[in-house]
Amino acid sequence: MPQFDISFYPSIIFWLISGFGLCVLFIKNYFLPRFQQFNTQRHQHVESKKQSYQEKVSLSSTLVYEYKKELKEIKDYHCKILEEKIEKLRKEHQDKIQFLEKKLEQDRLVVIEKWETDLKKIEKDILVIVPHHTAAIEKKFKTSLEDISCPL
Repeated sequence: MPQFDISFYPSIIFWLISGFGLCVLFIKNYFLPRFQQFNTQRHQHVESKKQSYQEKVSLSSTLVYEYKKELKEIKDYHCKILEEKIEKLRKEHQDKIQFLEKKLEQDRLVVIEKWETDLKKIEKDILVIVPHHTAAIEKKFKTSLEDISCPL
């Protein structure tokens, strides 16, 4: 068997070292540059995509911030308008309440005046009627007092 024959060792070692050296040179000069080129391109592509995504994320963050800012401005504007409307309505209703209170007071005074006029007219009518019927009233009054049996 040749693997056990020592005379073949130098030739086997030579071809082993030569074959290994050729494989190393072939890998170093052919495969490694292609792998490095592919790896560099891949790295550049990944970095460009990463940068593009970061720009998009930054842009979207900016847009979201601006959107929130605009929403806040719109909300503040509408709150201001709403407060102005509420204040205007309060003022209008306050004016209406004051107007109605004044009208009520005027109507009350008119009613009191009419009531006093009617009361004076009734007093005047009573004073006119009473002298004609005093005798009948006195007689009726005395009779009703006599009917009452209460010691005075």
